[in-house]
Amino acid sequence: MTVLWLLIALSPHEQARQAADELLSALKATLKAEMAARGPAGAIAVCRDTAQILLQQISRQHGGIYIRRVSRKWRNPADIPTPDEDSLLVLLEARFREGALPREWVDTLVLNGKPFLRYARPLVVGGLCLACHGEKLAPEVDSVLRLRYPHDRARGYREGDFRGIVVVKLPLEGARTGGSP
Repeated sequence: MTVLWLLIALSPHEQARQAADELLSALKATLKAEMAARGPAGAIAVCRDTAQILLQQISRQHGGIYIRRVSRKWRNPADIPTPDEDSLLVLLEARFREGALPREWVDTLVLNGKPFLRYARPLVVGGLCLACHGEKLAPEVDSVLRLRYPHDRARGYREGDFRGIVVVKLPLEGARTGGSP
């Protein structure tokens, strides 16, 4: 009951930010622990399976919100962006190349005739990510990735590269469309 009261008290922007924070915090902690326990090849299941479970849990905890991780260079087909997400990824990639990647992006859009707040948190490749997403992968990691992801596009990154976004979409009552951060 406390969680529901808290969600009612938060603005849509704050609720979206909180959901993204919760996802990224839980995913990073789980990934670090699994990397320490089983190494990079064993930790692949965290991004493949655990991330999807965390997304579902956070969605439910926040009243069924839409939350995903997406990338133009996806590994898991579940992370293929929708057309509106792909357009935002293109825009944020350009901002990244210009050295102007925002910490977050908030705008509104219309989906199926209804207004939504769209919140995006850019994902930048960190050192931990390179074991599975870097330019040089250990043979056991490469082997597991080839087996589990035959259409993998999520390789060749360097630390600090733009990787994708966590996107949250919340329905709005009476919102205008358009907007920018």
